[in-house]
Amino acid sequence: MDELDHSYRVREYANCLLELYEADQARLGSGISAMPSVHVGLVVLNTLFSSSLNRWLGFIGWAFAAIIFYGSVYAGWHHAVDG
Repeated sequence: MDELDHSYRVREYANCLLELYEADQARLGSGISAMPSVHVGLVVLNTLFSSSLNRWLGFIGWAFAAIIFYGSVYAGWHHAVDG
């Protein structure tokens, strides 16, 4: 018995997405959208809080937020407008 037997729906959807991508086809539900980026949003939210506590914490937080934003676009997880 497969250890991941309970995840068959996720694997079916992932296989469907891969097949559509390889066939260069598009249809309803064939894309993955992440707008806005939750990763960037949470970092910015924490940065806003940190900025209210201490100026240096805010500076470090904004630098970290910029790195997360850049990384998410550079790695191809998001478009720039998602951040």
